[in-house]
Amino acid sequence: MRLLPDEEHSAARRFLVSGSIWLCLATLGGLASAIQLFSPDVLRNIPVLEFGRVRPLHTNLVLFGFVGLMSIGAGLYIAPVMLRTRLHGERLAHLSLWLFNLALLGAVITLPLGFTQGREYAELIFPIKLLFLAALLLLLYVLIMTLLRRRENLLYVSVWYICGGVLWTAILFPFGNVM
Repeated sequence: MRLLPDEEHSAARRFLVSGSIWLCLATLGGLASAIQLFSPDVLRNIPVLEFGRVRPLHTNLVLFGFVGLMSIGAGLYIAPVMLRTRLHGERLAHLSLWLFNLALLGAVITLPLGFTQGREYAELIFPIKLLFLAALLLLLYVLIMTLLRRRENLLYVSVWYICGGVLWTAILFPFGNVM
């Protein structure tokens, strides 16, 4: 198995699989935070499993790991199909996936250890946010180049939503996270 393959739709498939894996891990985080609320004595004296550390991990993994990666995976499949062309830079899309996964792994390590910026839904530390932003910019390049190389004259609204979603997320992410 290669890290950056060039087979058609392989990046979309890997984004979807990766999003599924992060959903399972996020669910474990949700379970740990629910246990803390229901029976606080069960996980007492384990600092990395305290509610204040596990809940941000759970929410970030659901938001970025599950919802984000699954949405991107669907978009990376839909856009080339609707544009009747191959995804430009399938390997760049894979690189973006690895950057996303590296950032999520960083979140799994730093949030339970208490390294946070202390703002709800913007808890991640600056280096992790840079990885997310780099991944988004790579995806934006891949989608725009795919759009420019299309063989379909008609542009479907779904393609605009996919490209617009990545574009506006890349623009607003630094401001919303006070980078």
